[in-house]
Amino acid sequence: MPSMSHEGPLDLVRDHPEIAVELVRGTVGVELPGQLAVSLAPTDMSAVVPVQYLADMVVLISDPGGDDDHERVREDLHRADPR
Repeated sequence: MPSMSHEGPLDLVRDHPEIAVELVRGTVGVELPGQLAVSLAPTDMSAVVPVQYLADMVVLISDPGGDDDHERVREDLHRADPR
């Protein structure tokens, strides 16, 4: 069952996806252009092989013209994943 520590950050970014840009810049250290368009994207990470991966959240960050995309996937496991 999802906990508040799992759902809280997701709700924050879901309500304000532009926060993802500042998180990427500030915590990961990735340089992104100044002007970006930010939107939520589908969370289904399924592949052609019959395996399904679902992310908690996917944020699409792109320049205003939509020419350069930077997708960020958020999945909080709270434990090591053996895969």
